Amino acid sequence: MEESVNRRERKREKKRCEIVDAAEQLFFSQGYSNTTMDQIAEKSDLSKGAIYFYFKSKEEIFRYIILRTLSSFGTRINEAFEREESGIMKLYESGKAIKDFFNEDRNHFEVLFFHHFSQMGPISHSTLPIDESLDDQIKRETDKLIEKGREVILLGMRDGSIRSDIDPTLTLFTLHGMLIGLIRIASMDEEYYLKHFNISFDNLVETAFSVIGEAIEPHTHGVEALSCDGKKVSH
Repeated sequence: MEESVNRRERKREKKRCEIVDAAEQLFFSQGYSNTTMDQIAEKSDLSKGAIYFYFKSKEEIFRYIILRTLSSFGTRINEAFEREESGIMKLYESGKAIKDFFNEDRNHFEVLFFHHFSQMGPISHSTLPIDESLDDQIKRETDKLIEKGREVILLGMRDGSIRSDIDPTLTLFTLHGMLIGLIRIASMDEEYYLKHFNISFDNLVETAFSVIGEAIEPHTHGVEALSCDGKKVSH
């Protein structure tokens, strides 16, 4: 009996993933707001009623995409943390992982970080019915990443690679906001930076890492800092 239930659940999850895959293709090619449930049904080779059996709304499908992307992003960050020993180098590796995520998969990067600002995402305060358990899962996954980041900063404070007089939570959110904000600005105006100032996206991120290093490494203070490839940069 239990095996039969598990088999049905696996089939149900497989069908949900197929619907999400189809919706994702449409969202990426024509935008969230221009995609209808009828189009998702056609792309999935299902009836519209069948789509609503698995998802209550288009926004719920989008939330599922966020959750799936968040899980993949979490794997990237955890793998980055594992590549280094010291707290500061774990932070640099995670920053590089975020930059690489943006360069390699801008659609999913937008889903995760910019969906409220782009044509990809739904409105911020929708009244559409969604499965609250999805939002709970998104929150839990996000909380796990935040806690892991705090642990890395605390590790750096203990091993001497990060200043011991900073608040780990405030520092984590500040670093995250700086990097994501910079990526958003650079991605929107990259041509402007290149054309008028000959500054590439990689140059901007490299400088950001150097500035961050000066701010949180106890031995820098305007002397030298780490670039995003882990090399020392003199100032």
